[in-house]
Amino acid sequence: MIGLILAAGRSSRLGEPKILIQYEGKSLLERTCQQALSVCSEILVLIGAETEKSSQILNRLQAANPKVHFTISEHWSEGMGSTLAEGLRMLSDKQEDIMVMLCDLPFIEASHLSALQNAKQLHPQLFIVSDFGGQMSPPVVIPQHFQPQFYHWKGEKGLGEIWHKQAKDVLYCHFNVQYKDLDTPDDKAYWRVVEIQNTVD
Repeated sequence: MIGLILAAGRSSRLGEPKILIQYEGKSLLERTCQQALSVCSEILVLIGAETEKSSQILNRLQAANPKVHFTISEHWSEGMGSTLAEGLRMLSDKQEDIMVMLCDLPFIEASHLSALQNAKQLHPQLFIVSDFGGQMSPPVVIPQHFQPQFYHWKGEKGLGEIWHKQAKDVLYCHFNVQYKDLDTPDDKAYWRVVEIQNTVD
């Protein structure tokens, strides 16, 4: 299984690049990459809006682990659907299942990815979708035979279409976790409090 990390967005609502936000001593970009490497044979990271500092982070990761690959998305400004399609096309010759991840989910742990990997091995023909307390979200695993249907996605088209329109092909991996992504300054403040609480505990 290959990890595809979509890290190209502008983070306009947050007002700063979310992939560079530090959480538990690491940028969310570095944290997501290291988690993906715990279950994936290699990873491809697509960057776009923030290239200078994210390239520095990824170059360091790549120097330590040749399984890390990254590139600047040609279509990042069009939206996540375009970036997803671009990444899947780039990986099409690998002929492997692909785990799609984002960098704005600080609550994700390596154990969640291991559960998705186990579900994929038991149900190789199905999409594997994370369900965090009733909120469906990436990470998701897209089986090889379904990937071509995404090659021509455009704009802001989101992964929710998978579980809305192809329900019979979806297996949900249920996690008892508080879902809160990182999109706004209020979200950032929330995760700062959680980080402090985790340090105290």
